Parts: sequence; C-alpha cells; structure tokens
Amino acid sequence: MLEKIGERVDGAEWKDKEALLHVSNPHALTQVAGYVKYVSARNNRSIYYRGQNDLHHGKMVPPLYRLPSIGQNGITSLGKKLDDYINEAHGKNAFLRGTPYEVCEPLLQHYGMKTRWIDIVDNVWVSLWFACYNIRINGHMAQYVNYERRNTCRESGGFAYIVLMGIENPNPHNNLPGYFKGDDAWLIDLRLAAPSVFIRPHAQYGLLLKRKTICNDCDMSHLVVDRIRINLCDALAWLGVGELLSAHTFFPPPTYDSGYRTLLEKAPAGSKELGSVWIVGA
Repeated sequence: MLEKIGERVDGAEWKDKEALLHVSNPHALTQVAGYVKYVSARNNRSIYYRGQNDLHHGKMVPPLYRLPSIGQNGITSLGKKLDDYINEAHGKNAFLRGTPYEVCEPLLQHYGMKTRWIDIVDNVWVSLWFACYNIRINGHMAQYVNYERRNTCRESGGFAYIVLMGIENPNPHNNLPGYFKGDDAWLIDLRLAAPSVFIRPHAQYGLLLKRKTICNDCDMSHLVVDRIRINLCDALAWLGVGELLSAHTFFPPPTYDSGYRTLLEKAPAGSKELGSVWIVGA
C-alpha cells in the first residue's frame, strides 16, 4: 500500500530492498499514517500503530511466547499458568471493583506481565515515542523496568520504526465497551473497557491485539499491513522534550495511578515465565 504513496508524498520514499517506507519529515508521517487508515477503512479494516526500535526479523510474537522453540506443549502449559494466575489475582481483588473479567489479562499485559496480547496504539505520535525509547528490564521476575530515551551519540545511524497492524471486520463483542472481535483477532481498547482509575492505558492510548486461534508461536505478523522507518535523529527532534513526553507521564506512578497501586499491593507474586507487574523506575 505504501509503495504507491512513496512516489507522490514529499518526504516519503519507498525502500524496495527493506520493503518499508522511509519518512523524512513529520508532515509526511502524518499523511502516510492517515492514508493507510483512510484506505483500509473502505475495506472495513481498522489500522493501529506499534512503535519499535527494531523490526525483530518481521516477527510479532506476544510476550508470553517469546521463549525460543516453545512448541505447542509449551504454549498450552504457559496459557494454563497464566489463566491460573489471573484467577488467583481476581480472587485477591487485585483488580478494582467494576473491572470485567475479560479485561484482566490485557490489563496485566499493560502493567508488565507476559500475556497473549500485543500492545498497539491509535496515535502515530505515541507510537513514535515508544520507537524512541529503550526498555531496560531486570530482576529474577523481570519486575524492575526503566525506559531510557535513545541517544544518537550511542546509535549513530539508528532508526525508529512504526509498524502498522490491521484487524479485519471488527465488531463489538459481548456488550463490553471497547472489546471487538475481528475475522482473525481480538481487539481491546482499555480506555473504554477498564475503569478510568487505571491511568496508564489513557496516558499511552492503550489498545491490544490477540490472535483468535493458537498456533505455532502465535506470531501476529500476518496482521502487519506496512512498516514506516524514520532516522532516529529526526524522530527525536520531532518529538522534542517536555513533561507530557516524559516516561513519568507515560507511566504514571502508583501515587497517581490507583489501579496500578492496587495491582502492586494485591496481585500474586509473578514468576520467571509469566513475569511480574512492573515496578517502573524514575
């Protein structure tokens, strides 16, 4: 789709070898992202964005299944452990009153646990933010996390990537606001589906995708529509700096995010396989 627009948008150039569109000004980024949404909407497909600092060889695997050579037995086992954890957390009132059960797993994903969902956003500038930051994770349950702004001095010639993902024929599901069923994926918008006391989803324009069927490593690369690349130096300059663009704003601390605080206080301990609710650094 972007191969054609690369021929007529100033600041956009299709790179045939890499099969992606390279964008060199912010107006082109806005136009290209909007173009894909506009065209896809005519075919009843919704488009979302995912910011990355690497293309991961074209793979789009949910966090729960990123272990090497996991196999079908491993997928089944991990899924069972995750379901048991969610039930235990629900029984301990780790989710605030009014949180639908269907929202528990994607909420845990948004707050750091490894699940069957993949994070996406519907705002191209928020996706660019994530493409411009590196995540540092430590701890035996991967519980200590920090987001660090990328630096062109350390990454000379680096790139920021925005992956465009689409879901076909999304329709409301189970009368739950923000929960949609597509032809081959589930989509949830936590800003609509979860109580607003969970602030992080609102700060990050938080949506998530999950495959409808379990197969192999549950790779979702079949949902990838196009890829956009930006020089890291350009991306950082376009974003600029400011309080609204800080990690402190994108990851509100438990002092402000009472949903997050309740998870930290009441959720069961995680594990090496499932991870843990993140303790996000300054």
